[in-house]
Amino acid sequence: GEDAELSPVLFQELESFLSSCRRHQEPVTTGEDGIHALNVAIAAIESYRNRSMVKIFKTYDHPSSGQITKVTV
Repeated sequence: GEDAELSPVLFQELESFLSSCRRHQEPVTTGEDGIHALNVAIAAIESYRNRSMVKIFKTYDHPSSGQITKVTV
């Protein structure tokens, strides 16, 4: 098959991720960010299909206190 070309933005994101892995550092974009982006996309589809607003929540874990905060974004 044909080789797919990466967009410059995706290429830069992958380079940043690989650099973080090499340096044993947390990436700029975390797994939690990815999950949130997926939830936004799913909510957009649901909103379109139902023609209604969909609330999106993001959960923040506060390691020092052990509390979890859920906010609408």
